[in-house]
Amino acid sequence: RSVSPEVVAQMASLLFAKVRTPATYYKAFRDAPQALTRLISLFSVGPLFANLLLAQPSLMDELLFGQGAPTASSIQDLVRSECLVLDEDPEEYVARMRRSKTRATMQIALADFGGDLSQVETTELLSLLAEEQIRAGLRHARMRFPSAARMCVVAMGKLGGNELGYGSDLDMFFVYENLDEQTDVGVYVKSAQWLIRLLTMPSGDGAGYELDTRLRPSGNAGLLVTSMDAFHSYH
Repeated sequence: RSVSPEVVAQMASLLFAKVRTPATYYKAFRDAPQALTRLISLFSVGPLFANLLLAQPSLMDELLFGQGAPTASSIQDLVRSECLVLDEDPEEYVARMRRSKTRATMQIALADFGGDLSQVETTELLSLLAEEQIRAGLRHARMRFPSAARMCVVAMGKLGGNELGYGSDLDMFFVYENLDEQTDVGVYVKSAQWLIRLLTMPSGDGAGYELDTRLRPSGNAGLLVTSMDAFHSYH
């Protein structure tokens, strides 16, 4: 259901109050009415995109100066450049993950609502964005738990089918390769828990993802991670 004009006006007022030079943006939107129309359209859809802009007001530049529809390569470059350095401080790393996620989501949404992307292209790019966020988190988890490097993420549901929507949950589970009987399963559990934390932890730079790991072979009753042998037996 669309948002009322009064709520749209209130959200716009909150947004302009957060920028350092509101007069500059007032003039820019007055001179670019098509950008103002896109802003109102985003706010009219619901709180998701309003929250993206409120988390990062600088994203208004995408409305004013965006250069066409994003591509798979541009989404990958955006996330990888932002998450290039593996900070020891997880909160700072999460902030950079969220900044790249929020900016990429806004780019996709603007192209989607502007008619520059088909529904299939939109869901594929949102799925790719989630994959890049998982890769960024997995790199950090491997840095923190190097002995758990032989763990991978298996995507299920809409993520696995490249059909992710705005605000969709991520259905996934974790598989590790047990090379011998001395494999420390606990470190793989900790690595998976760390990755979940990076993907879901709240941040002022934007929302994370909601995760659902119940589709793993053992369901909620078993360990968070599954060995490769158990995975093969299950499937």
